[in-house]
Amino acid sequence: MARLVKSAEFVGPGERKTAAYLERTLPDSWVVVCNKELVSPAGVPREVDFIVVGDHGVYVLEEKSWSGPIHGNENGWVLTSGESYASPLNTVGHLAKRLAGLLRGSVAGLKRDVTGKFVFGFVVLSAASAQLYVQDPRAND
Repeated sequence: MARLVKSAEFVGPGERKTAAYLERTLPDSWVVVCNKELVSPAGVPREVDFIVVGDHGVYVLEEKSWSGPIHGNENGWVLTSGESYASPLNTVGHLAKRLAGLLRGSVAGLKRDVTGKFVFGFVVLSAASAQLYVQDPRAND
C-alpha cells in the first residue's frame, strides 16, 4: 500500500476515489502527494491533483471526474453537456515540466545525475462511465 500525503482537502469525490485507488494499488515504496500547489518562477500558483513518487519516476496526475462521451483533440475536450475545456493533457504536460524544473533546481545532484525525462504527466478519468474519443496521440497513454 502506497503512502498517502494530503497537502489540502480533496476538491471532489473523484479525487478522493482516485487517492484511495492509488493508495491501495501502488507499491509500498511509492508516495502519493495529494493537492499540492506548485508555484512558477513568476509566482503563479497552480494546484496539482496528485504527484506520485515511484521507484524510477515521478508522475503528475490530473484527475477529471467527467462522465459520458468526451470528444476532442490536442487543443480541447468537449463534454456531453456541451462544456468545452482546454485539453487536460496540455495542462498536465506543463505541470510535469514545471515540477521537473523545480526538482532539478532543488534536489542536489539531480541535474547532474539524471539526464533524461523523469517526470511524466497523465490524466485520470475517474468516472466509470467516461468514454474518451479524443484525436490526440497522447490520449492512448
